[in-house]
Amino acid sequence: MNNLYIKEILWLFQQYEELNIGYCILRNYESMPVIDGHDIDLIIKKEDWKNNKKIIRTMMHKFDLRMVKQIMLPYARRFYLLNKKYAAVLENQLILDYHLDEEWLGAIFLDYDQIPKAKFKSYIVAEKYTEPLLPFITYLLSTKDINEKYFYKLVEYSHIHKERMEKIIKTMLGSDLGQLFFDCLYNADKANIKNLAKKVQCFIFLNSLKKYPFGTIKRFFETIAKIIWYKKILRNYPP
Repeated sequence: MNNLYIKEILWLFQQYEELNIGYCILRNYESMPVIDGHDIDLIIKKEDWKNNKKIIRTMMHKFDLRMVKQIMLPYARRFYLLNKKYAAVLENQLILDYHLDEEWLGAIFLDYDQIPKAKFKSYIVAEKYTEPLLPFITYLLSTKDINEKYFYKLVEYSHIHKERMEKIIKTMLGSDLGQLFFDCLYNADKANIKNLAKKVQCFIFLNSLKKYPFGTIKRFFETIAKIIWYKKILRNYPP
């Protein structure tokens, strides 16, 4: 738990509310404004990104923060901020991890407007059943394997939130493939989820290419180039 930036976090989200910034906290928000883990994961509306950068700069000046580092990828922008009175170790940093859409190698599979949202305290957050779903899908796309950390929680949620989970999965994967995928979760069928991984990859990439032909290709090459830059050259692992 990081409780060093309570004032900064309260101020930041107050600005989002006052300036009508479209945002949504994706996970680990129950302890807010205390940070559970290392960072705050958010998705933010593309149209509000420029205003968000201005807010971050104002916050840095107001609270005497410096930018330790930043990682800028097509699918995520991560800011590492540090109050100047603290030692520059990871545990002392305020890390803001912004997504503009949920995507994989440039292929968008869920945008800001499609994420089911709720109000928690004064924050806009993703509905509980989406918390494990999005990183589970991303992990499956990247590895064609199951992330055990999220799997059984998704099985549980598929029974508790059956209709709503079916709906968001079909939004991402289409009616037929989405139903197959949901049924595998509902029945805790790991083997067949793995068997669907290649189909999920193909559907997401082709569907994104159909909706955003130029943008998908552009983001694909940008993502590959920047992963090489951050991971291989700077040895700075991307979010």
